[in-house]
Amino acid sequence: MARILIAEDEESLANLYNLVLKKHGHEVIAIVPSGNEVVEIFEKSHPKPDLIILDHRLEKMSGLEALKELLKIDPSAKILFASADDSIMEDAISSGAIDYIGKPFSMQELVEVVNTCLSH
Repeated sequence: MARILIAEDEESLANLYNLVLKKHGHEVIAIVPSGNEVVEIFEKSHPKPDLIILDHRLEKMSGLEALKELLKIDPSAKILFASADDSIMEDAISSGAIDYIGKPFSMQELVEVVNTCLSH
């Protein structure tokens, strides 16, 4: 079981991630709609989440900005970037995301990518 932090501004999508990940034995420690909140929660978390699922279009701070801030706090953080904007895939990976999944994706794909990320 992994501890997962989700940053997703679409509430219905975030709730779906939560249900699917819990069904597969993971613990979702928080769901937040903004980049600054994911950074704040990550900073205060002890122990740190095993994985962060990070959307690009977030409130107040973009996913790319949040990614960079998260890795400043902990360079070993595992971050899965999930976005419908494939044009930022290279930036996300070169900035330190462990993987990228393009929306839309199936929940089975999400589970497979999450498990791959956790095994790194």
